[in-house]
Amino acid sequence: MAPGYPKAAPAFVISIAGTGVDGGEVLKEQMKRIMLAAGIGEAGMAAVLENQAELLESVRLEPFDETQVMAAIRGLQKAQFELNGLSPEDETIGQLERQSFQQITSPWMLEFIRFDPSRAFERIKVPILAVNGTLDVQVWHEQNLPAIEAAVKAGGGEVEIARFEGLNHLLQPATTGSVEEYAIIDITMDEAPMEKIAEFILRVPAAVKR
Repeated sequence: MAPGYPKAAPAFVISIAGTGVDGGEVLKEQMKRIMLAAGIGEAGMAAVLENQAELLESVRLEPFDETQVMAAIRGLQKAQFELNGLSPEDETIGQLERQSFQQITSPWMLEFIRFDPSRAFERIKVPILAVNGTLDVQVWHEQNLPAIEAAVKAGGGEVEIARFEGLNHLLQPATTGSVEEYAIIDITMDEAPMEKIAEFILRVPAAVKR
């Protein structure tokens, strides 16, 4: 049930670039994919990914330790500065640390990192369509679509998975999938996923009624 609509009785569910694993795992893969799209090799990104993982694990704790979280933030920022050849002033570093702490410990972010959406997908009993682009660097299709499919099937539900080659997080035709491309792509949403979604919406309710 959707919290705002406790009596809702949907005929189907469509997941567009949705997550199938907890947000902490999504963010790890997202960081990696964004750096790869920017042309950074795996060796170069290793320290950033290691420190990011430590930060995410520190905020999974309930309650989390503020000292531990701040130490992890400092480690991640240091790795990012070194990767980009930056040497900010101490005042700037302190400001960035405070901003990062507020962001990573906000109620929304803590819920996102800790919540496993597969538990929700297991409970859905109406047909589900899950779509994703293969150049989506924010929600990686190979990480999330199989997880959604497995969770729905584990709960006895019905799911259809659709991957669209060369489309980004917004289902636009993209070159690298990087976030910077979003605003410079003329197409708001590619026709192929729109056609798939429309076909599903028209087909599934009729099939359910029969």
